[in-house]
Amino acid sequence: MSEKLFFRGKNEETLLPRVLRVFAQQGLEVKELSMHVENDELLVDVSFSKDVSENVVKVLTRQLAVDFVDYTYQENQAV
Repeated sequence: MSEKLFFRGKNEETLLPRVLRVFAQQGLEVKELSMHVENDELLVDVSFSKDVSENVVKVLTRQLAVDFVDYTYQENQAV
């Protein structure tokens, strides 16, 4: 697994707090978080202090309004 995670979801005010709660319940410590809104979607990059388990990805996609999760995500290279 990876220490980085990228996810995209509908830009709702409850989405980020719910996602952060999942991270806390799974014992993940967020080291760095960056986000922006694009076309009413919230795009978030997160770095953790340890690897993300596949269970976290399953919870995000099944129980929360997260459209896309990538834990193999590599930072975008400047073009």
